[in-house]
Amino acid sequence: MLVISRRKSECLFVLDKQGKLFGTIKAMPRTGDHVRIGINIPKEFPIVRPELTDHGTLDIEEQINLPIGTPIRLLPRPAREATQPGVS
Repeated sequence: MLVISRRKSECLFVLDKQGKLFGTIKAMPRTGDHVRIGINIPKEFPIVRPELTDHGTLDIEEQINLPIGTPIRLLPRPAREATQPGVS
Protein backbone atom coordinates (compact mmCIF):
# COMPACT_ATOMS: atom_id res chain seq x y z
CA MET A 1 0.00 0.00 0.00
CA LEU A 2 1.38 3.36 -1.01
CA VAL A 3 0.23 6.68 0.32
CA ILE A 4 -0.07 9.98 -1.46
CA SER A 5 1.89 12.30 0.79
CA ARG A 6 1.27 15.76 -0.63
CA ARG A 7 0.64 17.64 -3.80
CA LYS A 8 3.05 20.13 -5.33
CA SER A 9 2.91 21.55 -8.83
CA GLU A 10 0.40 18.88 -9.89
CA CYS A 11 2.78 16.18 -8.78
CA LEU A 12 2.00 13.56 -6.13
CA PHE A 13 4.69 12.34 -3.79
CA VAL A 14 4.21 8.64 -3.08
CA LEU A 15 5.52 7.18 0.16
CA ASP A 16 5.97 3.55 1.11
CA LYS A 17 4.81 2.05 4.40
CA GLN A 18 7.98 3.24 6.16
CA GLY A 19 7.34 6.81 5.06
CA LYS A 20 10.27 6.89 2.66
CA LEU A 21 9.75 8.49 -0.69
CA PHE A 22 8.80 5.83 -3.23
CA GLY A 23 8.46 8.09 -6.21
CA THR A 24 6.26 10.67 -7.84
CA ILE A 25 3.19 10.61 -10.03
CA LYS A 26 2.69 13.57 -12.34
CA ALA A 27 -0.77 15.10 -12.74
CA MET A 28 -3.90 14.02 -10.91
CA PRO A 29 -4.73 10.37 -11.61
CA ARG A 30 -8.22 8.92 -11.86
CA THR A 31 -9.52 5.46 -11.03
CA GLY A 32 -8.12 2.88 -13.41
CA ASP A 33 -5.49 5.19 -14.87
CA HIS A 34 -2.19 3.63 -15.82
CA VAL A 35 0.47 5.63 -14.07
CA ARG A 36 4.22 5.70 -14.05
CA ILE A 37 5.96 6.35 -10.77
CA GLY A 38 8.73 8.69 -11.78
CA ILE A 39 11.94 9.54 -10.02
CA ASN A 40 11.74 13.30 -10.42
CA ILE A 41 12.60 13.67 -6.75
CA PRO A 42 12.82 17.16 -5.24
CA LYS A 43 15.91 18.17 -3.30
CA GLU A 44 14.19 17.84 0.07
CA PHE A 45 14.13 14.07 -0.53
CA PRO A 46 17.79 13.08 -0.86
CA ILE A 47 17.17 9.34 -1.28
CA VAL A 48 16.64 8.41 -4.92
CA ARG A 49 15.83 4.80 -5.68
CA PRO A 50 15.34 4.45 -9.42
CA GLU A 51 14.97 0.69 -9.09
CA LEU A 52 11.50 1.32 -7.67
CA THR A 53 10.34 3.06 -10.81
CA ASP A 54 7.59 1.00 -12.39
CA HIS A 55 4.25 1.14 -14.11
CA GLY A 56 1.09 0.37 -12.26
CA THR A 57 -2.66 0.81 -12.24
CA LEU A 58 -4.37 2.96 -9.67
CA ASP A 59 -7.01 1.10 -7.69
CA ILE A 60 -8.91 3.88 -5.98
CA GLU A 61 -12.52 4.76 -5.26
CA GLU A 62 -12.36 8.52 -5.51
CA GLN A 63 -11.84 9.81 -9.04
CA ILE A 64 -11.30 13.52 -8.54
CA ASN A 65 -9.59 15.61 -5.86
CA LEU A 66 -7.86 12.88 -3.91
CA PRO A 67 -7.26 14.12 -0.37
CA ILE A 68 -3.69 14.20 0.88
CA GLY A 69 -2.95 10.93 2.61
CA THR A 70 -5.29 8.89 0.43
CA PRO A 71 -4.04 5.29 0.31
CA ILE A 72 -3.62 3.88 -3.17
CA ARG A 73 -2.55 0.51 -4.44
CA LEU A 74 -0.35 0.18 -7.48
CA LEU A 75 -0.95 -3.16 -9.13
CA PRO A 76 2.15 -4.81 -10.57
CA ARG A 77 2.85 -4.32 -14.22
CA PRO A 78 1.56 -7.33 -16.19
CA ALA A 79 4.36 -9.69 -17.12
CA ARG A 80 5.09 -9.74 -20.80
CA GLU A 81 3.83 -12.94 -22.32
CA ALA A 82 6.71 -15.13 -23.32
CA THR A 83 6.43 -15.92 -26.99
CA GLN A 84 7.98 -19.32 -27.35
CA PRO A 85 7.95 -21.13 -30.68
CA GLY A 86 5.60 -24.09 -30.79
CA VAL A 87 3.60 -23.03 -27.73
CA SER A 88 -0.01 -22.10 -28.34
